[in-house]
Order: sequence, then C-alpha cells, then structure tokens
Amino acid sequence: MQIATLLKKKLSRIQVEPGKNCGTKYENGLFFTDEEGNVHEIYIEEEEQTFVKIFDFPIELDNNKIKEKLSRYDTVKSIRNDKWSSEGMYNFESGVRLVTMSIKQNVPSYLTIEGRTSLITYPNQIRTCMFSEEAGHVRRDCPKKGD
Repeated sequence: MQIATLLKKKLSRIQVEPGKNCGTKYENGLFFTDEEGNVHEIYIEEEEQTFVKIFDFPIELDNNKIKEKLSRYDTVKSIRNDKWSSEGMYNFESGVRLVTMSIKQNVPSYLTIEGRTSLITYPNQIRTCMFSEEAGHVRRDCPKKGD
C-alpha cells in the first residue's frame, strides 16, 4: 500500500491499494480521477514526517518565527495552533503548536524565540539540557550552569 498526498484546495491523503486502478502514471506525473470525474495530480511524499509538539509559546507569537527557527533542523511542512476544549465550552487556541516536519538532525528539547523558552517533544527525540542544549543531563545537573 502506498500513501500519497493529493493537493487540490487543501491537503488530504489517499491510499493506493495494489491491484486497483485508481491512478494513471503519465510522463509528467501521477494523476487521480475522483468519483465526479475530476482529475488531480498526486505528489508522493518521500521524506519521513515527524510530528513535533511545542509547548506554551504565546498565542500571538507568529508561527513564521517558529518555522524560521526550526528550519535549521530541516524542512517544516506545517505549523498549527492546538486547540483546547471542554464539554459545553468553545474551542480555545492554546500556546501549544503542532508542527509537521522532516528532521535530519536532533532538535533540542528547548527553543527560545523573542526571549521565551518552550519545551519541544517528538518521538525518538534525544533529550537535551535546557541550559547547555547538550544531551546526557538535565538543567539541575548541568556542569555548565556555574560558568
């Protein structure tokens, strides 16, 4: 089974099952015809995507600043504000950002933008010290804290 990205007006996903004729490969691309007969170009994602959570930046902090900072670790595909909700209440944006990106080098556990430091987590992350950004210890035990 292949996973492909279909770009129309918004990003969606389709599954291509072996043996099913749902796409046509042309010299200049792969196309999908939907049930209404509309033809869409399909782009195959070759990079592995990582879902990163960034906690407690101010809601008003521009996501482009976060993207700029994270881009040094590889390609940022999207950033969106997480929403908090409770039964009987409206959805509220929280300071948590949900980032989809490819990662070629470890992103430190903390990121500082405009004087605000935030915790960053993602699967298989090598945890780093908040103070020195080095792996193997936490801020409390940091050998550079006294420097």
